[in-house]
Amino acid sequence: MLLSNRRIEPTLALLLLLTVSLLATPARLRAADGGFEFYYQAIQEVNEEKPSEGGSWWDKTKNFGKQILNYAQMAWSQAEMRFFPGTGTKWVRSVQNPRIAYKVKRVKVTTEAELLAAMGVKSEAELTDGQRGLLAAFRAASSPAIKERQPYAYRKDAVRVLLTDTTGFDNVPTVEKDFWPMSYGSIQMSSLQYNYKGSEAHARSTFLHEYCHTLDRANPLGITWEAIRTTIKDGAPLYGKDNMHHTNEKTYPRVAYLEGWAIFNEMLESKDEADAVFRSIATIDFEKQGGYNGISATDPKVTGQDLLSVEGVVAAIMFRIAQEGKGGRQAVFEAFVGSNKALHELKDFLREYVKRNPGETALVMRILNEQTHGKLSDAELLDLLGDTAEARNALADRGTSTLPATEEAPAAPTEDAGQPQVEPTKVTVGEGAATNPFEDR
Repeated sequence: MLLSNRRIEPTLALLLLLTVSLLATPARLRAADGGFEFYYQAIQEVNEEKPSEGGSWWDKTKNFGKQILNYAQMAWSQAEMRFFPGTGTKWVRSVQNPRIAYKVKRVKVTTEAELLAAMGVKSEAELTDGQRGLLAAFRAASSPAIKERQPYAYRKDAVRVLLTDTTGFDNVPTVEKDFWPMSYGSIQMSSLQYNYKGSEAHARSTFLHEYCHTLDRANPLGITWEAIRTTIKDGAPLYGKDNMHHTNEKTYPRVAYLEGWAIFNEMLESKDEADAVFRSIATIDFEKQGGYNGISATDPKVTGQDLLSVEGVVAAIMFRIAQEGKGGRQAVFEAFVGSNKALHELKDFLREYVKRNPGETALVMRILNEQTHGKLSDAELLDLLGDTAEARNALADRGTSTLPATEEAPAAPTEDAGQPQVEPTKVTVGEGAATNPFEDR
């Protein structure tokens, strides 16, 4: 959800954007009164600067200087858009290609009528499919699913949401990833992602995913630090060298927890999403040059730690605890809040959960064992849950399975906050954020 696919630009562009975003964060935290603050943002123009084609030292110097200036303008304009968007006409540099700049017009909207007026229509019937997706996201902010989770927010300021209308510019190659749904500073929604019939459910589910990223103290400071750390370590931020991620991809433990938490929340509200997640994690994708290697989750080459670095596996573990635990989803929400910090992973949540619910230690151990196909050692399980008397007693329960013989996913609630696409969808990092840095759908 943060960045680009180019071979030279990404690392420098990413580090500049992350640094400026980090400095901009306090402005995000000083905003006022809770709830949501919506901005409708329409692309009006796209300009691309052409480098000088001369081969002289002066031409090369000018091109280099322009490139540095474009990077700086990109970092600043992206940070401004994400952390303190204002109304009026703005220029936003592309992260995919800093030579490209988008002229956008932002309008703050507080009602559906104001949003329709900003889109230039008098009624919902005049909207494009993509614009209907934006309207669905606006409406989702007042849905029962969002309201249920608002008490668990650690921020008391308004969550800013950018509804970006890409109508007329969907064919510009950089638009899709530059405005991909994400949660990083602000929640970003883009009409391009919902420009098909019946996309409203997808938009609602994405909005829930992105909102849940805003409940996570890792966003944005922890995400920024982790992106810098993984860039230094592996030459790529957060999600690998292609800057994409999907439900059954092996990434990093912190990233898997970050995204797994958001996917878990979608699963709670959509049986289709829950079923799709359990199906997808039967095969684990490992990134390789130009694509992925898909390996069965039961293959000996896939370790238990690999599985805990997969967002879909983390989501499945949390979902099953919510479904099978006595406290239901509320107990999971409370453990999430109790372990919520800028740098955290599944272990922090699990230890908090069993500390609050010691009588369910055996249940959690069994779920962990099943979702990792028995690949975690006793020492690894104790590390995840804490070396307590309850955890040691629970080790004897490792071989007891509660999964149906057909290995179907546990039943999800029938209430539906939206039915996202069944197949896992690759996404660019960013919250968000974008699901997130995130999102992810």
